[in-house]
Amino acid sequence: KMLLVAAVLFFHVVCYSSESTYTNDWGVRIDAGISAADAIAAKHDFTNMGQIGSLVGYFHFRHRTHARRSNVSAPKHTRRLESEAEVLWVEQQVLNSRALKRVRRAPRDPAFSHQWHLANEGQLGGPSGEDINVKPVWEQGVTGKGVVVVVVDCGIQHTHPDLRDNYDASVSYDFDDSDHNSAPRDTDGWE
Repeated sequence: KMLLVAAVLFFHVVCYSSESTYTNDWGVRIDAGISAADAIAAKHDFTNMGQIGSLVGYFHFRHRTHARRSNVSAPKHTRRLESEAEVLWVEQQVLNSRALKRVRRAPRDPAFSHQWHLANEGQLGGPSGEDINVKPVWEQGVTGKGVVVVVVDCGIQHTHPDLRDNYDASVSYDFDDSDHNSAPRDTDGWE
């Protein structure tokens, strides 16, 4: 008797417990067309939300009564759809979770306290808070990796060690000299 209880509990834990969050949405492939997709959706208490992007024959079905979010999958709904001859593929959709990298401190840049444009605390005598408000973005885990930033200025020292490895001359343009060299000119009288 104990063995039976243990087997039932194991089955329940393995088959029905999950850290995934299941939705009331299914991806369904039906090559027989939209009319067939609509009929199959209605027959099994789904709404055909339409074709998935530009994927011909792939449809987004939403179940009318299943919970919008659940930690338990709904295999009976999947099996009912699979029982239809026109259904070539079906999958209940699962939410993907994103783990954000948290940056909770200022960068390890010895000159950071002088970069008022990143975090202005009045350190150079100017008004506190007049900056690009980047700290809350860093706290959300956004680091800028893979992001292209455009600087509109009369010159950028692209040979500086902080910039040279990430500078892309092909997307740079100097409107003063009408060329792709955006290095500052000393002839403008600016030091």
